[in-house]
Amino acid sequence: MAERLPFLWTFTQIRWHHLKDSGEWLFFTILGSLVPVWVGSLLYLIAPGGWSWNDIASHGELALYSAALLAPAIYLAITEKSEFSFPGRALIVLIAIFLLLVSLVIFAGITVLHRFNLAGNVKEESVALYSVVLYAASAIVAFIVDLFDNFRRTVDVRKLLAERQKALEQKFDQLG
Repeated sequence: MAERLPFLWTFTQIRWHHLKDSGEWLFFTILGSLVPVWVGSLLYLIAPGGWSWNDIASHGELALYSAALLAPAIYLAITEKSEFSFPGRALIVLIAIFLLLVSLVIFAGITVLHRFNLAGNVKEESVALYSVVLYAASAIVAFIVDLFDNFRRTVDVRKLLAERQKALEQKFDQLG
């Protein structure tokens, strides 16, 4: 069984290159995966009537993009790639599954309501707002997962844990 890495301790061990690598991954993921949204927004901007968030997010479109971010994040969190388990695996997976369920409710709910012409009472502004917040939360979870995955793949964790243990032993010895 893989050794557990403490969740909060892992945050303290993250270095600039981990943040840079995961930041670049997030930038290109958001830029590339949202190309249909960017192009649609540009077309709405030049079209008569202008642009609003409702035009691109009121039918739960961003919920699909959220699910596309979360599914691989769950895979990374549950996959053992080294002798060390993913830090905070249970918490990360629980949050990701919750966000996936929210994605399901938003997209499937809106799709079914539109299919049966029952969407008249749906507040498009609320759907757009919830979809944007959901996408932002999903991007944060995916970023943290990628950050932790970068950490556990690129660091000599045994050495870090040994240093941590030695520091704790020295503090204990100083207590008398």
